[in-house]
Amino acid sequence: MRAFTLLLTISTILFWGCTKDDTDISIKFDRNVELGVGDSLYGVDKIAIGHVHSIEAGDSGGVIAYIDVEKRFKSRLTKGKDFVFVSRSGGKSIEMVTTRKDHEVLPKGARIQGYESYAQYHFSNRRSKVEKLVEGFTDKSLKLIQGIEDKLGGADTLKMKLENLRQRAAEYTGPEERAELRRRMENISSEIRQKLSESGDLEGETRDDIEQSMEELKKLWDQTAIDLDKAKDKAAKLVEEARDDLKEMTD
Repeated sequence: MRAFTLLLTISTILFWGCTKDDTDISIKFDRNVELGVGDSLYGVDKIAIGHVHSIEAGDSGGVIAYIDVEKRFKSRLTKGKDFVFVSRSGGKSIEMVTTRKDHEVLPKGARIQGYESYAQYHFSNRRSKVEKLVEGFTDKSLKLIQGIEDKLGGADTLKMKLENLRQRAAEYTGPEERAELRRRMENISSEIRQKLSESGDLEGETRDDIEQSMEELKKLWDQTAIDLDKAKDKAAKLVEEARDDLKEMTD
């Protein structure tokens, strides 16, 4: 039996050309995706650029897929890419998608967090975007308040509301909550303006700086509202695409 196992290991190495320690990257999936040795890795142009060399169980659950990539495609493995498991009627594979503009090539053997579906991928990135938008709104509001808090009534309450908003965005679980985030941001923005109008002892230059900051804050709020609307529309499209994929798999 040991001889057979050794022969199988040697055969695998000869067939695939390397051991898992020599593979280009490994992708960690938090759940057990139904990948098999030899399943393809597709680039953003849907061309196969590599394959699954081997698979092992993760220490904390899920699986780790070790990936070999053809030499001519190795430069495509950049930090701006994410990796999504895909199961369609034609088979199972991993697809590479561009998430951000980062062209730095991943080091050999890099461990990457994978996504079990496109729904999970889009939700994760949408959540990250919402957090960043709220973070920008919160940071700018706090900076404005801290600059004049000794002359601003209720500054501590406003700061607490902003920190609560930041925390709520970090717990964002879906587009159905966008209305609550939008309402909170709008209320805080209005409250800041109201507090500023009540502070009659601000110097002219300071008041001009504040008005400029509030105008920038309003632009940020308007852009955030637009982006949250886009997130809702994209979520609806994703649900429809998921239904179509499910129908295709069951037909």
